[in-house]
Amino acid sequence: MSSQSRTKVTSISRPQSPPTTGGHIKWYSQEKRYGFAVDENGVEHYFNSNDVIAVANPGTGIAIEFSPRVNQKGPRATLIKEVARPTVNRSQSVEKSDSRVKCGSCEKLMVPRLILGPPLAASNHWTPVPKKSVCPFCGCTHQEFPPSPEERTRQRWQIAFVVFVLLIVMAAFH
Repeated sequence: MSSQSRTKVTSISRPQSPPTTGGHIKWYSQEKRYGFAVDENGVEHYFNSNDVIAVANPGTGIAIEFSPRVNQKGPRATLIKEVARPTVNRSQSVEKSDSRVKCGSCEKLMVPRLILGPPLAASNHWTPVPKKSVCPFCGCTHQEFPPSPEERTRQRWQIAFVVFVLLIVMAAFH
């Protein structure tokens, strides 16, 4: 055996793993099988389904870790893995505030739907005002809204005008 065919090993090194960065999936199309990931700096990276190695179902907002690359078309994400979210004990977690209310009729938890309408005394250009809120399940009224101060003032003037006209009409017949 010749000495040229032998190579001397001076050190044993492990292959380096590619650098990774954290981020999340911004958008992914199951149909087209590609999407975009956003890194911690806000840079968007293109990826396709072949770049995903450890994400069961890529979806919007999933926290991931990936190896960033740059090719002639721009930033690309490869070796995409889902980041395991820490499990939180339910008793330790901060409860979200639930803004739903219970319907007085069907007793379901709901977010009331607002019903708008014209002001009591509409002028040429009017803006809809809230009239009442209703249950989206059964349609029963949840809350009636009182007229605004401007509406009440205008309503009083209208009533005063009608009473004035009636007094004039009654005086004409006597």
